[in-house]
Amino acid sequence: IANHIEESNFEEKKFIEEKEKILYLLEQREIKIEEITINKKKNERFFVNIYMDILNQGIINNDIKKIEKILTDVLKEDIIINEKASKINGEKSLVSFISADKFKANIGIANGIKTKSSVSGDSILNIRLKDGKNLIAISDGMGSGPEARKSSQIAIKMLERLLSSGFNKETSIELINNAILNANEEIYATLDIAILDLYKGNIEFIKNGACPTYIKNKKRVQIL
Repeated sequence: IANHIEESNFEEKKFIEEKEKILYLLEQREIKIEEITINKKKNERFFVNIYMDILNQGIINNDIKKIEKILTDVLKEDIIINEKASKINGEKSLVSFISADKFKANIGIANGIKTKSSVSGDSILNIRLKDGKNLIAISDGMGSGPEARKSSQIAIKMLERLLSSGFNKETSIELINNAILNANEEIYATLDIAILDLYKGNIEFIKNGACPTYIKNKKRVQIL
């Protein structure tokens, strides 16, 4: 508890000057807010939360670009909108901003249907998580056709809901496995997940019964 209090106090003391500058510049542009929090761990992104009265929501929405510019100028890093106007306790609205990606990714998808099958048994997911990372996933349902697709869609939809709700990766995989194992009907599906951090320039792979991944870099091929 003492460590937690000490960490909280340390976080509150960080970026005091930056907060004052941001509040001053927002006030100059007649953008009214109730509170601002700034968080950044070493070598990680900035996470900026701006809390406002619901009555001012329309003003904030119209001034997103102005806020992005102020945050970028003060924090000396390209800051963009992350999530717009989430209601907090029915009284305040939250607008969150985040450091922009430093890298770009080209994502290509090719698919095919097994002979005599009406649909593919595989399902895919490509979403941006709240922490700014990109998640790409493929689920392969057992067999082929509609039944295989049903199994893979259950796994993919559960993964999206759990991660979007804030569950960590390990817990999400465990919950999906338990749900599939305890289902009344036969459901078998793999999960092959890649999480791209386009701010730091790295990638994390999570495999749940999935086949190998091949990473090609010029003439070098790495197998996971």
